[in-house]
This record gives sequence, structure tokens and C-alpha cells, in this order.
Amino acid sequence: MYALSLVYDESTMDKDNSGQSFVEILLIIAIIIIIAGFGASAFRQYLIKNRLTGAAKEIVSDLRSMQQNTVTQQVVYGIEFIPPNTYFYIRYAEDPYNPGTLIKEQYAQRFLLYGITIDTISGFTDNIVVFNAGAGVSESGAITLTDGNLTVTIEVRPSGFVDFRF
Repeated sequence: MYALSLVYDESTMDKDNSGQSFVEILLIIAIIIIIAGFGASAFRQYLIKNRLTGAAKEIVSDLRSMQQNTVTQQVVYGIEFIPPNTYFYIRYAEDPYNPGTLIKEQYAQRFLLYGITIDTISGFTDNIVVFNAGAGVSESGAITLTDGNLTVTIEVRPSGFVDFRF
């Protein structure tokens, strides 16, 4: 019969293979740092877009609120934007003694988040969005907000529809 012999190589038995070498660990750390760098950049862009969206939603909410006040009270209200600034005024109302005439009556001054500015206003006379009693606006136009290189445009249509887009 054949005898089964097991041969052990003593040189491989003495070698310790448990764990990684220093170069492998450095390579893993470098890969993690590169992935974290891309993630941080994407997260920063997300934060900027999120802040800009929040500012646009705040302005749209104020525009819709003034539109609702105009309809329920049957008095003309408006919002004045002064570009390039980081604030706007909710302050125009109809003169009760002279219907159709707007007077400056400040209800509130709203400030935008740090770094966000009102870049341009187009389509509105004297940069004032004025709502009429039928819930529409006297003039349609757009308000552009910016935060560095990212912009959002708030559209106000003649029907009174207010929305924003990037």
C-alpha cells in the first residue's frame, strides 16, 4: 500500500500573516479621505441649495399671505423688494380715503439667511408686487435670489400664481 506522507514547509509555518502591512493601512486611509472629500463637497452644495430653497419658500409664503389678505379684506396689499439686498418689506396697502392709491405702511421687514441676496427684480413697477382684490397681480414678473453661483427664480403670474424654480 501507499503511505500518505504530509510534508510541512517550516519556512511558511514560522511566518506571521495575521494583519495588514503599513502600506495597506495607508492606502485604505487615503481612499477614505478621497471619498470623504467628494462627500463633503456634495454635502456643501446640498446645504446651499437647501438654504436657497428655504429663502424662496419664505418669500413665496409671504406673497401668498399678502394675496390672501387682499382677497379677504378687499384691500390692496403688496411687497416691496429692493435689490441687491438681503431683506424685503411687506408694507404697501391701499389708501382707505383714496381707493386704488397705495400708501407705504410697514407691516414687516423680512431678512434672508446669511449669504442669500435678492439679485434682480423684473416686470414689477418700482419693484413692488401688488395684488388686486381678485387675487391676481397688477403686473407679472420674477424675483431672482442668489447664493454665490446658485440662483432661484420666483415667478408671479398675472393670475396670482406664485412658484419658484432653479
